Amino acid sequence: MFRWGSSDCSELLWRLARVLCEKAKLSKNKEDRERLMYEAFAVVQKALDKEPKDGCFGAHKWYAILLDYIGEIEGTKSRLQKSYEVKEHLERALQICSSDATTWHILGIWHLSFADMGYATRLAANAFFATPPSSTYEQALQHFLKAEEISPRFYSTNTYYIGEVYEKMGNKDEAIKYYKEAFKMPVVSADDRSVHQKARAVTHC
Repeated sequence: MFRWGSSDCSELLWRLARVLCEKAKLSKNKEDRERLMYEAFAVVQKALDKEPKDGCFGAHKWYAILLDYIGEIEGTKSRLQKSYEVKEHLERALQICSSDATTWHILGIWHLSFADMGYATRLAANAFFATPPSSTYEQALQHFLKAEEISPRFYSTNTYYIGEVYEKMGNKDEAIKYYKEAFKMPVVSADDRSVHQKARAVTHC
């Protein structure tokens, strides 16, 4: 696998970065996890460097994902400082391929995070930026609904987030509707299990 890292093929490189990222997420050792994340990020940086003229959707998508993971490793200040760049690359990925539900979902999380930013994080953001990142629940909802439109019921977390945003916007009926839908979806992954438990707690199913 690592010999492929010497490739100049952007499509191959971002896929290698994705594999390294998934391997990092599975690691129970903090140092190994961080090392693999940095390796993955170096590979996806190369994927962008070798991007063809017509663009490479996967390189931008996984650059954004890995950049956020690196920010998470480095702490709140780093993650905030990288936030605009994360958004830019997700939006560039959608310019190249607008039919990827997962990218719409991830960008929805970005908007929700900044619409729902806590007081301490907002103070930190104000210290780092002349114009801190901001968003609204409406923008977050738009992205989650777009993901659902492209690929209905593709990810229980997306369905749950739609319910959560509706609840934050004061639309309890729509919130319960989507929470119940999320609860009924198949439990395949750890994410699904977490959503199933949260949805049951809020709907008393």
